[in-house]
Amino acid sequence: MDRINYRLGIDLGTNSLGWCLLKLNEKSIPEKILLAGARIFSDGRDPKSGSSLAEARRLNRGARRRRDRFLGRKGALMQKLVELGLMPKNKYERKKLEVLNPYELRAKAIENSLAPHELGRALYHLNQRRGFLSNRKTTTKEEGQKIKPDIDGLKEALDASPARTLGEYLWLRDKNKQRVRARIDEKLYPTRALYRDEFTQIRSCQLRHQKLTGDEWQALETIIFHQRDLKTPEPGRCQLEPNEYRARAALPSFQKFRIAQDITNLAWIDEKGGKHFLTAEQRKKLWNLLHKQKTVKFGKVRTTLELPEGVQFNLEDEKRKDLKGNVTAKLLSDKKYFGEKWFDFSDKIRDQIVEELLDIEDEKAVIQKAMNTWSVSEEQARNLASLLPEDFPKGYCRFGIAVLQKLVCCMRDDGLRYDEAVKKLGYHHSNNRPDELVEKLDYYGKMLPKAVAFGDPDEASPEKKFGKIGNPTVHVALNQLQKVVNDIVTTHGHPQEIVVELARNLKLSKKRKDDLEKEQRKNQKNNERIEGELKILCLENNGPNRLKYKLWEELSSDPNDRLCPFSGEKITPVNLFSPQIEIEHILPLSKTLDDSQNNKTLATREANHLKHDRGPFKAFGAGDTGYDYGDILDRAHQLPKRKFMRFLPEAMERFDDENQFLARHLNDTRYLSTVATEYLSHICRTVRVIPGVLTAMLRHKLGLNDILGERGIKDRNDHRHHAIDALVTALTDQGLLQRVSQLTGAGLLEPSEELSDPVKPRLKAPEVWAGFHKEAEEKINHIVVSHKPDHGIQGPLHEDTAYGIIQHPSSWEKENGYNVVRRKPSSDLSRNEIGAIRDPDLREKFMNFANTFENDKELKLALPDFAKNLGVLRVRVLKKEHPIIEIIHQSTATKPQSQKRNHKKGLAPGPVHHLEFWQNPDGALHQGVGRVSGSIFSRPIKMIRS
Repeated sequence: MDRINYRLGIDLGTNSLGWCLLKLNEKSIPEKILLAGARIFSDGRDPKSGSSLAEARRLNRGARRRRDRFLGRKGALMQKLVELGLMPKNKYERKKLEVLNPYELRAKAIENSLAPHELGRALYHLNQRRGFLSNRKTTTKEEGQKIKPDIDGLKEALDASPARTLGEYLWLRDKNKQRVRARIDEKLYPTRALYRDEFTQIRSCQLRHQKLTGDEWQALETIIFHQRDLKTPEPGRCQLEPNEYRARAALPSFQKFRIAQDITNLAWIDEKGGKHFLTAEQRKKLWNLLHKQKTVKFGKVRTTLELPEGVQFNLEDEKRKDLKGNVTAKLLSDKKYFGEKWFDFSDKIRDQIVEELLDIEDEKAVIQKAMNTWSVSEEQARNLASLLPEDFPKGYCRFGIAVLQKLVCCMRDDGLRYDEAVKKLGYHHSNNRPDELVEKLDYYGKMLPKAVAFGDPDEASPEKKFGKIGNPTVHVALNQLQKVVNDIVTTHGHPQEIVVELARNLKLSKKRKDDLEKEQRKNQKNNERIEGELKILCLENNGPNRLKYKLWEELSSDPNDRLCPFSGEKITPVNLFSPQIEIEHILPLSKTLDDSQNNKTLATREANHLKHDRGPFKAFGAGDTGYDYGDILDRAHQLPKRKFMRFLPEAMERFDDENQFLARHLNDTRYLSTVATEYLSHICRTVRVIPGVLTAMLRHKLGLNDILGERGIKDRNDHRHHAIDALVTALTDQGLLQRVSQLTGAGLLEPSEELSDPVKPRLKAPEVWAGFHKEAEEKINHIVVSHKPDHGIQGPLHEDTAYGIIQHPSSWEKENGYNVVRRKPSSDLSRNEIGAIRDPDLREKFMNFANTFENDKELKLALPDFAKNLGVLRVRVLKKEHPIIEIIHQSTATKPQSQKRNHKKGLAPGPVHHLEFWQNPDGALHQGVGRVSGSIFSRPIKMIRS
């Protein structure tokens, strides 16, 4: 196969991958589009909750394991009871013992002799109900606050009653026809300690009546009450020392590292726009302040550093009002825990204390450790034991403890930035390129060991053997990147260059995505408000008018103080939409190619003309235009912080040199871009990354939005737009950026469609090479989008909920199409579920209550108290499920066959169609999974059940 020199462009998103191959000439300049395509895949998250799909599988797997362990414990206990003669060997004889009341037997067992089988029945019942055991690592404060009143209430009721054990107390309730099963809000939530105490009293009494040795009693106690330790997930690898584990973010060492980072990066800006980093004395003052506080407002920072009240900091903006301090130190130095003694410990001891507070499961063990090792009072020890993991900062950092401590020393004592400290310590935090290229990409965990957690060499699957990235979106995206790139390399050989565009939300957490959606809803409401304002002014509601109005509101919170930042002339709603007021790029578009709203403000036509193609300082800093630069900075202070920074003297420094501009835009150092770049560098020496905002701007200027959309607007409903982005990505090199920059600076390309002058027609976008646009349109229109299947043959046979099937529906139920019913706690009902309550009287009562609330959130908060006062803990809720599968449960009651009653349950089918079992001629039984499309097995020997 003749080698083709080509450049591969990749548009990598949360659930999409666009790709494009450009043929290069002998000067490495693109001259032809070879191929383009798009791959669509799931992002590995639940579309409703945004949580990882692996989380749901993990929870279900945990439930199965807990049930398996429970059944295993029952079997082991029964086997031991039979062995000790406390249960009959015959299972039918054991079944007859079920008629004995276990609560009565447990009450009698602490003072009277029981027959061996009666004692066995009582002990077996203890195993069935062995009480709640608090685990500091898994119990949340919300859960604790919910069950603590019931735990305390049961203990108080026990103390007030004549009962000596939990079993005796429950027997008294049972005789009085009161509830005996544990329920929330009924003061019936026993702890494991109550059951252990009861077992001890039963053993003390029955020792003289039963032929059991001390070891045999101990064996029974171990089986009933043994609790396995939780398995703590292993953290990932340290980025600088890959053989070390990453440290928890809660550790004081990391808290100090984060503070040191902020202090070394912090600078204050004077009234003339000059930037000043902190002196050694100022760093020391700020360190002492942050080290003992949770957060410190920037106003307090100014006071501490003795700076003028008006100065701003480079880290300060609308969203960041403070510096984060040592959260862990602030918590544990409280007098309830360690007090000032906390600061007397060494760094090593402080880290150890936090590790143990997060790892020890039993409260008693924490209390003992705190009093004996940390030398605190009993009250402080109990307070420390009450702390839960959620009280501390969550997650892990990128470095191990040893590396953190070395970095802190360099940054705090020497005032070095992070990159300078890394260099001084002899590390290379960004140089991870391989020495040799490979034929194809292997599993990313094998090729990027620093990016994944430690694996198990004995495991067979690559994910378990080499480890994987915890973020499901990144994990899926890298696996799909491997498939697509390997297919391309197999057909066309290795690319000469690879350029990757990263979507901005690729590595967003669930919280960040929720924040982004909240921000989008806020912007939508703001647009609707502005639409009303434009209507009052008799103006068209379009993009340019909305943008002008938004920029006008940004000038000042007071409409009477909204001035042109440069000239100081007042801008009113009357002259805002006149030709006298123009939208101005703060930093010149021709040099920055930044066409975002962050780089735009309003200016009078005269000021805009004087400023021309220059930054604010270069245009007005010399004072030869009649405008005072100091006054301009004062007015710019009214603008959002991100815009004010563009008025400062050094704002253009990073853009003046075109190579510096390219380096800034073409080297995105965010997490996924770093991982993807390093991954692709195993098959190509030259890999570059560009941000999505740059691609969007170039796509518009090249006129490629017209291929799938109309009037230059990108059509996001067509998945082929990912291939267009990949095409633009592949085209993006220094030569193209220079041409676009020159054309924009000369006014031959307009900034954006929104700012088009209606008098001057939009000029045609530049051809990259002769016939480029026609060629691009032909290639894009012939793309067949590839979709990754959502799942393989794995999947649940049915949904989790088992429904009751309505045998005789009422006319109302028939009319609404309800066919199944389920029981649900009244406190968890949604507004729609309230309207589907089966009991008409209850439905009316709940609906009347719900109608008093306009807000669903308020209804959710008030519903538990309403249900409790009504005395209705659970209700039957109707539902429509089509299709529904009927499952008949055989009765297991110990009654004659004629009296046994089977019952039906309805299950909503899952993605798996059926199970298949077959038997080989040698008698070996096999099973498999089939789908709706048919069996996946070609030659079953003998079908047993389908």
